[in-house]
Amino acid sequence: MCAAPDALGIFVVSADDPSAGRLIYEAIELQKNHSSVPVEFEPEKLQFLSILMRGQRCISNGVINLEGDTGKIRNLITHPKQRKLGLGSMALSLLEQVAETRAISRIWLTSMDDATSFYANRGYLPMPSGLSNMYRDLLK
Repeated sequence: MCAAPDALGIFVVSADDPSAGRLIYEAIELQKNHSSVPVEFEPEKLQFLSILMRGQRCISNGVINLEGDTGKIRNLITHPKQRKLGLGSMALSLLEQVAETRAISRIWLTSMDDATSFYANRGYLPMPSGLSNMYRDLLK
């Protein structure tokens, strides 16, 4: 049985998973079409993507790089017509879950100015640098 065209598909994949090629392609297409920041994969780092699909289209995704006990979230985006539905929060939560299962103690990110309140509302704090860098400690 096929899922309804508007059903939400939720995936977490490793960036180097050959079976996830179509999902990763759709995530990159969303980034290329709706973000001023290009997707950058760093093959030497452990990277995971959270991907939310509606039918065959990616509507929200994000990338987390894991290195040591730190994670860096990059390229979190939701399609402009799908915003304010909780999808960005869901994509972020999936990345945080990946970090928690790997004993990551801190996640950090660089936020666009218009997204700072989105992250602040989810427990992220400004870093002392004064830039749009934010962090959240996971392990207490």
